[in-house]
Formats: sequence, C-alpha cells, structure tokens
Amino acid sequence: MSLEERRRFCRAPPEQRRRFCRELLAGWASSPERRRRVLVPLPPQLRPRRSSRLASAWQPQEGVLRGICAVLEAHVSPNPDQARSWQQLHYPDLNNYLVFLLARGQGCCFEVRQAAGLLLKNNVIADSVSIPPSSQQYIKSELLPCIGATDRAIRSAVGTVISVLFQIFQFAGWFELFQALEQCLYSDNLDQMEGAIDVLYKICEDVPEQLDVDVPGLPKPPIDVFMPRMLQFFQSPHASLRKLSLGCINQYILVMPLEPYVSIGQYLQGLSVLVKDPSANVRKMVCSASVQLIETWRDVMEPHLKNITEMILKASKDSDDEVALEACKFWLAYCNCGLTEGLREFLPRLIPTLVSNMVCTDDDESLTDAEEDEPFPDRDQDIDDDNESFTDHDDDDDDDDESLADAEDDDYGVNAANLRRCSAAVLDVLSNGFGEDILPTLMPSIQETLGRTDDESWKEREAAVLSLGVVAGVCLDGLYPYLQKMFADVLFPYLDDKFPLLRDTTRWTLSQYCESMVEEVDKLRAELIKADKLKEEAVAELDRVKVERKFLCDWLWSQVHSLKASLAKRDDEAVALKRPLEERTDESEGWKSRFEAVKRACDEVAAEAAKRRRLD
Repeated sequence: MSLEERRRFCRAPPEQRRRFCRELLAGWASSPERRRRVLVPLPPQLRPRRSSRLASAWQPQEGVLRGICAVLEAHVSPNPDQARSWQQLHYPDLNNYLVFLLARGQGCCFEVRQAAGLLLKNNVIADSVSIPPSSQQYIKSELLPCIGATDRAIRSAVGTVISVLFQIFQFAGWFELFQALEQCLYSDNLDQMEGAIDVLYKICEDVPEQLDVDVPGLPKPPIDVFMPRMLQFFQSPHASLRKLSLGCINQYILVMPLEPYVSIGQYLQGLSVLVKDPSANVRKMVCSASVQLIETWRDVMEPHLKNITEMILKASKDSDDEVALEACKFWLAYCNCGLTEGLREFLPRLIPTLVSNMVCTDDDESLTDAEEDEPFPDRDQDIDDDNESFTDHDDDDDDDDESLADAEDDDYGVNAANLRRCSAAVLDVLSNGFGEDILPTLMPSIQETLGRTDDESWKEREAAVLSLGVVAGVCLDGLYPYLQKMFADVLFPYLDDKFPLLRDTTRWTLSQYCESMVEEVDKLRAELIKADKLKEEAVAELDRVKVERKFLCDWLWSQVHSLKASLAKRDDEAVALKRPLEERTDESEGWKSRFEAVKRACDEVAAEAAKRRRLD
C-alpha cells in the first residue's frame, strides 16, 4: 500500500477501515501463498503443541556453529576477503544457527551476534517462503525472550528481525508476539519496556495499519492495548522510554489517526509536558511530532493550532540548536500548509526569535568558509553561489502546489542546513506572506543592533545585516525610508570591517538590494516603453478620428445642401399647386355670392306670398 493509499485509508471512517482490513486479511489468509508462508491457528487454546516440540528438539551442531562464527568474525573484521565471506555460508538450517547466535551467543562478541541478526533479516526478506514451518517456529520462539535483552544492540537487532517477520505473519499468525509485547510493555523492567517499544517503533515504520486490525482472540485492536501504555511513558522518569514512546507514536501518526484510541487533546497535553523535558532528544522529537501533525492531519489540528504555536514558539528559543532547528521546520511546514495568516498575532515574538537564531555560532560553516576564503580572490562561480547562499529559491519549478509541501526540504535545503539558514528561510517565507507588515517588528531591533559598534556584538550585527538581505526582495518599498541612512552609515562601512563574515554578508545583502533595484528599474523601463507605445497608439487613433470626423462633416454638409435644394424644389411645386387652388377659390366665392342673392330673392317672394294669404 502506497503512502497516499495509506493516508486515504486513514481518513476513512473507523468502521470502514476495520471492514477493509477484515476483508483483506480474510482474502490473504485463504490464498495458497498464505498457506505456504504462515502457520495456522493463532489463539493460545488452538496453537498446536507439535511445533513447540519441533522447536525444542532442534539443537545446533558444535562444528557447524564454530564454522558459522568464524565466517561472521571474518566478515565483521576488516580484510580483503570480506565480500566473499558470505559465500561460505552454505549450511542446512542456517537460519536456525543465525537466530541461535543472535539469541544465545553469549560467548561471541556483540558484532558477530549483530551480523547474525542482519544476515537472518536479509534471508527472511529474500526468501521467506522457503523457510520450513519448523524453522519458522524455532526462529520466533528464540526471538521473543530476547525482546528484553540486557544489551541494547542485541535488542535492536532482535527488534529488526521481529519487524520483518511481523510483515509476513502479523499478530494473526504470531499471537505470541502480541502477548510478549504486552507483557514487556506493562512490566517494571526497563530493558523489556525499551525492547517492546523498539519493536513497535519498527512495526510503525513499516506497517502501522496492521496495529489497527481485528485479531482473533482479542476484544479490541492491538493499538488500543499499546497506545495508553505509551502515553503513560510520557511521564516516565527514564528519558529513553519518553523518547522511544514519543518516536513510536510519531511514526504511527504519519499514516494512521490517533482517534478513537486517544484524543488529540490528550496527546497534545503530553507534548506540552515533554517540550520542557530535560532531554534535548525528547524536546527535539516533540517539535518533529508537531511538524508531522500539521503536515499530515492539518484539518484535525486546526482547532489546536494556537496551543501548538505557543509550544513551538518556546521551543524556538531552546538553548539546544538541534531543538530550535526542529522548531524552525515547524514554521516552514505551517506556512507551506497555507496557514500563514494564523501567525500574524505571533509576529512580534516570532521575528525577534528568528533574527536571534540567525546569529552564527563559533563552529558555523559560514564563519569557517569566510575565514578560509579571505586570502583568495572571488571567482565567478563563488559570486554566483554567494548570491544564493541563504535562501535558495527555485523560480523554474512550476509543477504544482506539492512543491510547497516539500519547501523545507527542497527550496530551503533544511535537511543540510543549520539553525541559522533555516531561520533565514522562515523569515523569507514570512516576508513573502506578510510583505511590509513585518517591518514594524523587524526594523526597530535591526536599527538598535546596527547602532552598536563594539567587537563583541559583530555576530549580532551580521545577523541583522543578513535579515535585511533576506527581506529585500519583497519589502523594498517599505525599506526606502531606511535605506539612505543605513547604506551610508552602516552597510558601506561594513564592506571594510575586520570580520570576514560580516563583510561577506554585507556584500550579499547589498547584492540583494541591487538586484531588487535593477528589477524595479526594469519594471519602470518596461512601463515607460508601454506608455510610449500607448502614446503612439493614441496619436494614431486621434489621427484616425480626425480623418473620420472630417469625412463625416463633409458628408453632412453635402447632405444639408442636397436637402436645401430638395426643399426649394418642393416650395416651387407647392406654389404651382397653390395657384389653381386660389383661382378655384375665387370662382367659388362668385358662385357663393350668386347663391346667396337667389336665396334672398326666394325669401322675399315667400314673404310676399305669405302676406297676401293673410290679407285674403
């Protein structure tokens, strides 16, 4: 199962994960390959006793054992025939002899016993199917008592072989292993507890999902038995147990969720206690765990980010550089997960811590390189390397957002870097995320530091100059008010300082500003070219508009003249039509007067006739 498949499997609901594991185990247990590789029944009441008799019946032959010991001694001792020594190991039951030497070879040196364990592990990996069932049972029975061996190297070798065998059998095919681990974990013997956690750590490295499956004979998954005990070890007085238990849980949560076996709050509470642990290794693993949590279970961790941030902020000030380096990796992971804005309220405390961590130590390679290169003139490749010495961005990498998830390993070279470089990388990421908003916090401390002139403070001044170079590319506009005074009064005089590293860092910082200023000039030049081009286009457009407007005016003028001529013609036609109408009007007036005269005559005749009738 690939890492991505494991993560998808872990994000599924618990019931779905368990059903998938049951189906997977059921199908694998019924396969012919499974029947060839594993012994059958698991629960104690069903385990056959015949295998135990076979295991106890096998005894090594003294001559063969001496021969194998001689070959292993020749292998661990430097000699020209070392590569050919393995070829002499052609013995029957070789794996039985190897596990015998590993588990019971008290008379042999530890190197020989470790070599036997290494060879046994390689044989199991190479061809586990060819190992007879009786030999398998003997190997398993001999390994289990050695989980709590007094010698740590032997415990480690035994744990390695057990983890390889576990990938073949799991707890379903090796139930005695679960019982042995449980017994050792809950014992009071330090060696047994360390050995059990070491085995679980190696299992979590290879197949952590096998701890979260149902096993016949167990009422709950094995991780539900182991996890509470490992959390109890967080409060153990033994630093080794605290470290091993935390490392084991860290390996488990890479692909598997903590819940429902333990709450996130309970786990984080344990981390908050361990971050103050007197052991630097434990504190370092707390920071590593925080990085894994935010990278793997970001959605689950979002409600707890403020508490985690407070915890890591304290770890960033740790007196141990390795602890502080792991804490710095957390800030990179935090920003690469797209959560940069959540750090805004912590900037007043985070930025001074980063600048303080950028102060070089006496054994810093930058200090050594500057002193060694001082007598020699710079070559072209040296100058190119110096320009990318503190933050190594890759502008050509446009693959996808997955490059951000690996920024602390690839873009900033954290794996090969020290606290100084990693802190500079974090400051660079913050400047890209917040821009000029970091300057009110950054500049007062830088100005105060650069105001000092004593020789004892030259490393702090060099870190301040380095900080100015780191933020130059993004915060140039906000830095303009400070540049004139800093360049003239501080940076230029530092070019002749008596400390080589301060001179080198000043040159690098000035190069960053020169590069940024050149980029600004290039931008202005490009804008001027663009403005000239726009001006030419505007003039051409204006000329075109003028031509079109003149053409339009001429056309309108011609249309007006045409319209005037048309109106004059229509006026003449109207006059011509009006004249006959006027003549007819005169005629009608004449006829109207005649009609009225006749009407009056008629009225007079009618009146006269009426008068006569009255008289008659």
